[in-house]
Amino acid sequence: MIDYGRFAERLAARTDRWSLLVEFQREWGYVGEINRGFEEADPEDIGDEDYPDGDEQDEQDEEELCPVVPEALAEWYALPQNSFMHAATMYWTHPHMPPTRWPVTEELTRLGASAAERTALPEPRGVFMAEYEYCWTWSYLEREAQLDPDPPVYIGDTELYAKDFKQLLAGERGHVQYEAARSISEWVLGFAVTAVPFNIARITDGPDELRPGQVDEDLVASHASWEEAELTDEQYEQVRTEFPELGLLPWIGFGCYELRGGPDVILMLRKRMPEDFAYADSDYDLLVAARTEPALATALSRIGIQPTTP
Repeated sequence: MIDYGRFAERLAARTDRWSLLVEFQREWGYVGEINRGFEEADPEDIGDEDYPDGDEQDEQDEEELCPVVPEALAEWYALPQNSFMHAATMYWTHPHMPPTRWPVTEELTRLGASAAERTALPEPRGVFMAEYEYCWTWSYLEREAQLDPDPPVYIGDTELYAKDFKQLLAGERGHVQYEAARSISEWVLGFAVTAVPFNIARITDGPDELRPGQVDEDLVASHASWEEAELTDEQYEQVRTEFPELGLLPWIGFGCYELRGGPDVILMLRKRMPEDFAYADSDYDLLVAARTEPALATALSRIGIQPTTP
């Protein structure tokens, strides 16, 4: 049994960037050390995509490479135990490697942005990952990455379309971002916490996904999960009382979730955000991933949820 109620202690005690990530993935059945890597990017090809109908090109920025790539990000993309590089459908996101710069200098020049207008825009950053349909992106600030090899990560609303530049320059909309993690290595850990326990069981049978030897099949077969659309106020507070936070910042995606843990379970509890929160709310108040069926049953009992048997 692994008590994830004490995960924050493990996080605080780590002495390197990646050993806790590797341990956590193994605890949930990912044992592969297969990183397919990227082909070397040609800077001249960045943003040079072919759109036969011509429609999408009008809304596509000219992209440029970010001149600053943090050491931690380069390490993660090369890490043999990088489960994202091995099985990206656990995560449903698109990588930008090398990271791309935003705001894009050439695009601002093309739009005739004045020096004053440019200073009103968000400061330059490196976008390194985007939600699968580009609803949001994750990035780091160039300024911080120049000083810190493992800088903070920010999640921002969709940033990669020329129409957004025009609206930003005209003052018609603001750029909304939130701090997603205190460092890239912590973000990677949160990325895995919210994906591997919840998704590894469903991708082990696909033709291009995980294979025997890359997962602990017996462990993955014992997994169980639960989704609760709506909790009562009492149940909500019970989750917060019974299951400590993991020590990571709340995870923002489709909704914002507190990451919590207990004996053999990881819980994502929807965080009740203010009305001006920029992201769509989730369909679920609670998501639970358990390493075993008994662990799931015990966790639900502690919350006051009585599962119905089929």
